[in-house]
Amino acid sequence: MRQETGNKTPAATSNRQSSIDTLQFVCDLVSCRDGSGEGSALKRIRICPDGEVASTKGDFIFDAESWRLIKKQFDAQAVAKVIDKEHQTLGGEYASPDGDARAYGWMETLEYVPGEGIFASVNWTQRGTELIRADEYRYLSPVIIVRKSDRKAVGLHSAGLTNTPAIPGMDRLAAKQMANDKESTMAEQPAEGVGQDPSMLVGELKSLLEITIEETDVVSVLKAVIEKVKALKGKGGEEKEDGEGGGDAVASSVRKALNLSADADADTVVVAINTLRAGTKNVETLRGELDALKVKDAKRDRDAFLQPYKNSGVLDEKDDAPFFQVICRTYAANPDDAKVLLEARAALLPASGRTTPPGDGPKPGGGDNEDKLIAKALTDHDGNTKAAYIALQGELIDKEVERTGHARGMAAQNLAPRFPKIFG
Repeated sequence: MRQETGNKTPAATSNRQSSIDTLQFVCDLVSCRDGSGEGSALKRIRICPDGEVASTKGDFIFDAESWRLIKKQFDAQAVAKVIDKEHQTLGGEYASPDGDARAYGWMETLEYVPGEGIFASVNWTQRGTELIRADEYRYLSPVIIVRKSDRKAVGLHSAGLTNTPAIPGMDRLAAKQMANDKESTMAEQPAEGVGQDPSMLVGELKSLLEITIEETDVVSVLKAVIEKVKALKGKGGEEKEDGEGGGDAVASSVRKALNLSADADADTVVVAINTLRAGTKNVETLRGELDALKVKDAKRDRDAFLQPYKNSGVLDEKDDAPFFQVICRTYAANPDDAKVLLEARAALLPASGRTTPPGDGPKPGGGDNEDKLIAKALTDHDGNTKAAYIALQGELIDKEVERTGHARGMAAQNLAPRFPKIFG
């Protein structure tokens, strides 16, 4: 085998670069169609552009201060932001007629790129992935909280799948466009003799790129293409004589990587690759189960937060369903805002003079310390029993969470035996 070193002629350098470009295109095209496939949902999405942002809902500004405030809120809440469909989780005018308000994805992490905007790492649900793959939804529309005084973005509530985003020029959600663009470029100069029969395409590809492996199935040929790209890029100035390709070495490397014997045939290789792909599907299943657990944990924390207000009669899920839904949506965006709304409503309710929440009388076990806490809370809230008990329960739960690190529901359960009058 003869290797040329030193300075290359312009023609040799041009030919080598042309081979690399051709092979790189093939690999890029394969990556768009592999596994997740053409039209697959992107995992990193730009949520909002940087600078002066035009919007049909009202122009606003997104800058470094916007990012700081949004990041602070996101870190404090420590939960993923929901991606719904057409902003249905907002309810009201956006509510679905059938009550559908499910999540189609979760914004797990946020990233700010100056000059470009805010990006989110998205974990799509199975239904969200299906909608994007089928091209039923192309864009994402963020729900941005804007400060009236200077039109500056200061919060991110959620985002929704849509086909009519309020912000012009939003990025597409699917990886499909890259493959389509490259296919269109190649279609302008079709390879002579290439037909629609897959076997003809594989043969043409092997001949065009001088791949010498014996296998003719698509998987083996594409593996050889990828190996040849790596070889051409990695060897710098080294070039091989015509007819001295590394097909046998490529086939051997593929078998070795799949932990197969040296004499394994093409069918065995295909089975091994399909097994790996099946394992990838199992990972997606586990991710789905993890998403379900996150939703369950979030609901448990929300219920624990709302229970004291239910006990005291401030919140009634059945008799006042619209207000209950507003509180649930507000809690999902910012628990502190939900607490402000509930305590404001409690303050508006007339004081009844009771010393315990409705439905239960005093219970033994609290002692003088508990009575003192109740008396102080009543004094602080001008004798308004409901407001006093809600505030006192919230304060004790906050301290217990800080002390033990438990979720709010568990903290409330721990406190109930020690303060039976307050949590009765």
